Amino acid sequence: MITKDNKDLPILEITPENYKVPAGEENTYHVKMEVKSFDQHTGERLSHPFIQKFSRVDFENGMMSQLRQQGYDMVILHDPKEWLKNHTEAVAKTRAQKAAEAKAKAEAEKEALKEQIRQELLAEMKAETEAKKTRKTSKKEETPAEPAESAEEEPDLS
Repeated sequence: MITKDNKDLPILEITPENYKVPAGEENTYHVKMEVKSFDQHTGERLSHPFIQKFSRVDFENGMMSQLRQQGYDMVILHDPKEWLKNHTEAVAKTRAQKAAEAKAKAEAEKEALKEQIRQELLAEMKAETEAKKTRKTSKKEETPAEPAESAEEEPDLS
């Protein structure tokens, strides 16, 4: 049987810590069961353990006590209650982390947009300032000092 460490171990050496739950079977109980029997003369083990899967409802409604009464030694390899609790916590952490990353990304984009707008406004202000300077210098060059009095105008003699 393949374990979490990808090692192939016999069922006798499988424990709840190293048992790898097949995908899609997280909501069922996985139990290592055996009615232990030994040879009277040699002491050699005659029984072989096996892994049995039970639905959550059946197992919680007394299946374990019935099987123990029939002589089975049982080790729960996978408890869906524990898995659900751990899975819910992991999902909550993942969602919180993704939300924090999305918020940080949105803030960074917002700051980048602010900086871009600021740079555009500074560039426009600089262009306006340059345009005002060029208009002032061109006005000074265009205006003559004093227009000469035209000959047609009569001087005021009064």
